[in-house]
Amino acid sequence: METKHSNRRRCVSSGSITTPTTDISNESDVLTLEDAAAFLKCCPTTIKRRAKILHIPHKRLGSLWRFYKPDLEAWMRQDAA
Repeated sequence: METKHSNRRRCVSSGSITTPTTDISNESDVLTLEDAAAFLKCCPTTIKRRAKILHIPHKRLGSLWRFYKPDLEAWMRQDAA
């Protein structure tokens, strides 16, 4: 759970409270696999495959995939150059 006035989150699996280690200024910048696919205008299966092969920046939390939007934007600029 997250409160409006706190930078702490309750870890679902253990119930403990943790403080995020990365400074994510806007949590809406954290994308699910489906959100990342929509942002990149392609299929989620393609994103999974390319994340493994082409090293699209991502984090896996068990079966959950998370993408940081500014990292995806930087990755796209890097490949375009």
